[in-house]
Amino acid sequence: MRNPCALSLFLVLLWIAVPAQAITTLAASLNGANEKPVRGQLVAAASDATDAVFPIVGRVPGANATFYRTDVSLLNLSGEETSVVLEFYPAGVAGNSGPSAIATVALDDGEQEVLTGDALQNLLGLNDGLGALRVISPRHVHAVARIYNDQRTAGDGTFSQFVPSQSGTQNRTSGVLPMLANAQAATGAGHRTNIGWFNAGPNQVTVTWTARNSTGTVLAAATQVVAPRASGQAEINSMFPGIGLPPLDNLYVRFTTTGGPLYAYASVVDNVNGDPIFIPAQ
Repeated sequence: MRNPCALSLFLVLLWIAVPAQAITTLAASLNGANEKPVRGQLVAAASDATDAVFPIVGRVPGANATFYRTDVSLLNLSGEETSVVLEFYPAGVAGNSGPSAIATVALDDGEQEVLTGDALQNLLGLNDGLGALRVISPRHVHAVARIYNDQRTAGDGTFSQFVPSQSGTQNRTSGVLPMLANAQAATGAGHRTNIGWFNAGPNQVTVTWTARNSTGTVLAAATQVVAPRASGQAEINSMFPGIGLPPLDNLYVRFTTTGGPLYAYASVVDNVNGDPIFIPAQ
């Protein structure tokens, strides 16, 4: 059980130490992948404290009558009660100076909180849209997500992809996204690919993407500038015009960055039923 006296003392110390607008966040703005949150100044952080990212979460309609939602699970097995800060960074080319929405979840030792359906949006006060989610705690917390095509209103259930939270080791200056395909959604056959990214740092990052076929032959390349704390995703054929026909089901994409690292991923979606798989950068 949580100790109410200890919690009250913690909140009093928090009120004194942190500006009022940050009281509910218990965390600093995202100032780079290696920086520690303000929380670490108030609560002694464990050596395995949590500072992780979901490069994509949201609730949004997609192609072919799909509708995607995100469930997030937070599990505390640290041996101590803790609280978890969630910071949301909306997608967009302009980037963000800080999180647009923040919320805190308290967890007893052994407790799991699962934010299902619209619970994540309600907690953060969000409407439909996409973005990145940062998860911060002074204790080790297991954070995973399920992003799914919700077809329950049509009687067809859900089609899901499992998305683990990503730590700083997945924040890369180079990497590869394997097992991609580029069939057009409108064909209603094969698989399409969305490629996504999140720049968690305070500086703009330039990234070069290179699409290759199964033998490693370069099919196309594209360079983009990603603003600080910006996230987004693009359909593979829009990133690499000209590789669309005939469609290929054995593509891979390599990337390199300058100016800082990126969290990168691909989501490969079945054009028949909207069933996706999540591929983090390797």
